[in-house]
Amino acid sequence: MTVARVRRPWVIVLLALIAFGAAIAIVFTVIGPGSSPPSFRPAALGDQPAGAVVLGTEDGGLAVGVAVAPRDGRLLVVATVFAPNGGGASGLHARVALTTRDGRQMSASTSRCDAGCYQAVVDTSALPRRISVTFNGGNGVDFTLPRRGPSASALRLVRAAAAEYRGIHTLVTHERLGSDPIHVLHTTYYAVAPDRLRFVVRGEDQSIIIGNRRWDKSAGGSWQASPQTPIRPIVPAWTPLVQDATILGAVSVDGRPAWKIAFADPQVPAFFTVWLDRSSNRTLATQMIAAAHFMHDSYGPVNARLKVRPPA
Repeated sequence: MTVARVRRPWVIVLLALIAFGAAIAIVFTVIGPGSSPPSFRPAALGDQPAGAVVLGTEDGGLAVGVAVAPRDGRLLVVATVFAPNGGGASGLHARVALTTRDGRQMSASTSRCDAGCYQAVVDTSALPRRISVTFNGGNGVDFTLPRRGPSASALRLVRAAAAEYRGIHTLVTHERLGSDPIHVLHTTYYAVAPDRLRFVVRGEDQSIIIGNRRWDKSAGGSWQASPQTPIRPIVPAWTPLVQDATILGAVSVDGRPAWKIAFADPQVPAFFTVWLDRSSNRTLATQMIAAAHFMHDSYGPVNARLKVRPPA
């Protein structure tokens, strides 16, 4: 028996150990820390994951936003819920259900990511057609998603719309504002740049603001004057802190071609949908979903002959 023949079994064992070690390394590469389910923790209430389609709606007295973002071959879904008092609605048992583009139904329970924040991971990587979020086993709030997520072009359009406000001299705004489905106000605002505003609440009060003076009149009452911090009445409802701007589609508003764009503003915090004129970037309508603040504004006329004067 030669030396080579004596050593061959040990060579085989050594090769087997090397192969086993390589297999272990592969396993740890696949299921190790890099493969843990994606997760999210907001920097503050209303903060949203980057690269997500973010939509908002009202659910009774709750403001609900949903963010859907592909992550590591899966789908991260984050539901943000504002309570009427402005904080996060905690203690909810939330569940998400979605319909994929090819018609499959998928669902997942959520875990808490912060006060008023609930997240789930679903085993699909493509944006679904629809998603529903249910709380405590009740009826769900439904969202229809676009095929594509946030884009630089959508953010540019929102920035251009904010800049376009600087060229508006007079603006009439028709607003529906509710804190829940029952308590709703309808108000018309007449604004003249840079610091004049008159607004009338349907069936209730009206006010006039000019510089550092203000006058208020209740239904059936007389005008009452008071000091006022000067305001800028013609500005966008959102702040410069825009997250995840997404084009939802090309639509028509009163016969005018428009872009429908959704985004989050964690500085308010709120969820916005805006309708922008495709030729001028002028804001035609705004929907804002925030704590106890469900607002829908439509605008016009713009730059009409309009004056705001002190009451007689």
